[in-house]
Amino acid sequence: MEEQKQNGLKNFLIYAAMILLGPAVAFGGCYLLEKPMDEIIRNMVVIIACCLLIVLSLAASGEKQTLFFNNFEHLSRFFFSFLLGLVFSVCSIFLPLKVLPVLVLAVFLSLTSNTITGSLAYLTFLFMMEFFTDMSSHGFFMCAFVGMAGIALFQNLDQDYLVNGALFASLVLLFVGETAFLILFEGQKISLDTFVLPMINVFISFLAILLFLRCFSTLVVHKYRERYQEINDPDFELLVRLKEESTNDYFHAIHTAYFCDKIARKIGANHYLAKAGGYYHKIGRADGKGNVLQKTVALAEQYKFPPELVELLEEYGDRNKTITKKETAIVLLADGVISSISYLLEKDKKASLDYKQVVDIVFQKKLESSLLYQCDITMKELTMMRKLLVEEKLYYDFLR
Repeated sequence: MEEQKQNGLKNFLIYAAMILLGPAVAFGGCYLLEKPMDEIIRNMVVIIACCLLIVLSLAASGEKQTLFFNNFEHLSRFFFSFLLGLVFSVCSIFLPLKVLPVLVLAVFLSLTSNTITGSLAYLTFLFMMEFFTDMSSHGFFMCAFVGMAGIALFQNLDQDYLVNGALFASLVLLFVGETAFLILFEGQKISLDTFVLPMINVFISFLAILLFLRCFSTLVVHKYRERYQEINDPDFELLVRLKEESTNDYFHAIHTAYFCDKIARKIGANHYLAKAGGYYHKIGRADGKGNVLQKTVALAEQYKFPPELVELLEEYGDRNKTITKKETAIVLLADGVISSISYLLEKDKKASLDYKQVVDIVFQKKLESSLLYQCDITMKELTMMRKLLVEEKLYYDFLR
């Protein structure tokens, strides 16, 4: 509870700082540029309204858990991008629009929030640049087109982090957009000189985005990848302990992890997290008798599991809580199917089982319970999960 209060206070301070800093920079820039007072007031009203929209979008997206890469729990990422946007706005006073890497700003803002919030923030900073530089409508449209294209192309990044296609396409659109702007709206004739500034912008944007994506991958997206690779090894120390304590529990974990990994990849969930959840959802049994959940969490903390995995294990093990994580739902359903089939085969190894019926019963019971009411998993994803589990008949025969 205390931690939630601290996070709430931290988020409130970030919201307040954005609402105050945006208009302050807009006022300071317009004042130093000796803009008329009525124009300054108009600009202030626009920026205040835009900053309020950004904060509302950020808060709403956080409540609905639609921000990318767990960004709501780390709003400082977006706040850093917001400060970068203010720097870009000020730099637009001194640098020509044609070499200002606006694509970089758009990508930064979207990946540290989400598509909608990033778009609102990006347009806000374009408005601010227009206030400072008297940017033409054609220039504003060009910047908006390039930035929105970058946001759209990078919105589908997931744990696999396949950035090459999005990076290449966004840079091509940047080059085409700037070149078209110079030729169509600034009246430049087609020559080698026409392509110099767009190429400089493309080069700067390429280096900046590449550096950002590398840092973002290391510090955010794949922060715990190496740790997941270690603990998702069947020969990891803790799994060996489980095997020594109970062979049945060990192989149950192996089978559950196999399905969790396969399902997560199928529906686009975090397969590293889901697979680890399959391995360790009952790892407390490796520590002897007692409360399995308490022992599971204690072992997870002792072996320094990633925080999101500890949350998954707590969410799975505490039946008084409703499940919110998609990966926890995957573990719950995969474990239910494996447990049911293993139980039936233990009673009669030669039994002719209707695996489809077993899967349907497990799904029906879990869905009728209150466990998944607040989970962000969709019916389409549940249907894909059920279809995959039904089709694994050969694997179930392997359990005999």
